[in-house]
Amino acid sequence: GSVNEEARKFTENVVGGGERNRLIYCSNLPFSTAKSDLYDLFETIGKVNNAELRYDSKGAPTGIAVVEYDNVDDADVCIERLNNYNYGGCDLDISYAKRL
Repeated sequence: GSVNEEARKFTENVVGGGERNRLIYCSNLPFSTAKSDLYDLFETIGKVNNAELRYDSKGAPTGIAVVEYDNVDDADVCIERLNNYNYGGCDLDISYAKRL
């Protein structure tokens, strides 16, 4: 599958407000955010296994990303440090993710 297909599979049916786990749901990202920016931002906390931006059906950015950390402790720190963090003029909204 294409790169976009993998991104779609990784981010689809994922919402915020989950139980404590390694998966992070981030919304209110600037639309200019690139996948490489996600790694730059979230790897300041710890090892990231995967990070993808969610796009809508037309391929437009939604300001939502799903990030999977290597361990749950890093996910804890991520939420502690980056929730409400001002990134590119937007206050990030970060919580544990869950798949529906």
